[in-house]
Amino acid sequence: MAESGFPALSYLGLPLGSTFKVHVNEHDKIRELSQQLAIEKKRAATYKRHLEMIFDHIEEHNESLSKKIQYIVDSVKEIEMKEQKTQR
Repeated sequence: MAESGFPALSYLGLPLGSTFKVHVNEHDKIRELSQQLAIEKKRAATYKRHLEMIFDHIEEHNESLSKKIQYIVDSVKEIEMKEQKTQR
C-alpha cells in the first residue's frame, strides 16, 4: 500500500513513475539516434559529392589522354606513310 492508503499502481512490475522515466529515456535515445543518423546521412552525401567530383575529374583526364594518344597515333601513321613514299 502506498502512503495515500491506496495500493501502489504498477505496470509490468515497475512503479508507474519509473515506467514514464523508461519511456522518456527511450524517447531521448530515439531522438539522439535520429540526430546521429541525420548527421551521418549528411556526411555520406558530402562523400558522395566528393567522389562524383573525383570521378568527373578522372573522366576529363582520361578524355584528355585519349586525345593526346590519338594525336600521337595519327602522327606516327603520317610519318610511316611519308617514309613509305620516300622509299618507293
